[in-house]
Amino acid sequence: MLNKIYTKSFSKKINYESIEKLFDQYSYNLMKGEGIGYLLFLEHPDVFTVGRFKSLKYDLSSKINGIPLRKSSRGGDITYHGDGQLVFYPVLNISLLAIKLKNLVTILEKSLVKTLENFKVIAKARINGPGVWIDDYKIASIGISFKKGISLHGISINFDSDLNKQELIDACGDSSLKIGNIEQFAKIDKSKFKELFNNIFYSELINISNYPKKKLISLVAES
Repeated sequence: MLNKIYTKSFSKKINYESIEKLFDQYSYNLMKGEGIGYLLFLEHPDVFTVGRFKSLKYDLSSKINGIPLRKSSRGGDITYHGDGQLVFYPVLNISLLAIKLKNLVTILEKSLVKTLENFKVIAKARINGPGVWIDDYKIASIGISFKKGISLHGISINFDSDLNKQELIDACGDSSLKIGNIEQFAKIDKSKFKELFNNIFYSELINISNYPKKKLISLVAES
């Protein structure tokens, strides 16, 4: 077993249709023992995604204002991905790490709150369900799933996304939800944000893990 967690930041947008293939590829690597996980930073072209338990509620062959709908293997309802939104996908062997799925949600929330604190922005988790808020604006949504011991999907963080597109739907199935961007509260360099968030997430992950060899785990940048 390679005691490594690989981190990768994609320079180009990744179509949502391609993400399941990436998940399959990375999951296969992890199940072969070629590492413990992958921490992926990326952005998607405009798309509305629908959680696996809500697919019958929507016409997935249609579009909303020209934006396609896609079925997702994550939980949750409908959400938006697109320009100005950073997505963080932790693809982890959580069975090996001995971490429960609910703990992973908590780690994601805590990591974002702690990261924003470093930029003098006060955020809170779980004001109304999973996610992170600044004041009464939800700036991050979480949707994850678990397959053969591997965690999939993660957290989407609004930096300077088009809120008009997000208002085309009842985000997360809640018509009263107010969606916001981090830029409403602070100007934050994405590169610095990603580096800090990555390190905080990794630290929180290792702290909560019951993997006997967790002290041997290293974080490695993948080209």
